[in-house]
Amino acid sequence: MNKTILFLALAMMSALSINASAQSVERLSTIISGKLSISGTSNRKAFNDATLKDLCEEGYTLAIFTYSGAQERTVTCGGGRSIHYKSSRWENPTSIVNAVAEEVREGGRALVHCWYGVHASKFAASAALTKLCGFSGSQAAAYFRKGIPAGSLSKSRINELAGILEGLSTSGGVTGGCPSP
Repeated sequence: MNKTILFLALAMMSALSINASAQSVERLSTIISGKLSISGTSNRKAFNDATLKDLCEEGYTLAIFTYSGAQERTVTCGGGRSIHYKSSRWENPTSIVNAVAEEVREGGRALVHCWYGVHASKFAASAALTKLCGFSGSQAAAYFRKGIPAGSLSKSRINELAGILEGLSTSGGVTGGCPSP
């Protein structure tokens, strides 16, 4: 009986340590140097606290999951720093763009992530380029189209999303570290 209890206790501790370990941040890509990056996750889920703490240690102050379901919270890391985490649907990127713009203007660093770090996060980041880097809607659409792996989205879906971006107007100041349109 004691061996069974010990085994179950060790199994539970092992399961807890697996859940507490950081997820892999996949396909991390810089959009605006030192200000905005995009990524995916190893398990196509919202980040756990261990992952957020690692991102905080790397200097990120805001992370946004482009799908619903992430628990909004703030995680602290060394030196009294913290990272705020939230989710916002990517199809209408206004709330993501505004949150990223506010964070960058306050000197923070943002990461927008989706499942794979390719489509939803890049769409939201392309929209942010109009507000932070002075891209026109058509420049943001071209930036979005560039680098989308062939066959990963239908041509009609890419055109639909690019059309949304083309409808955006330049709405903000230019910040340093922007990519070329």
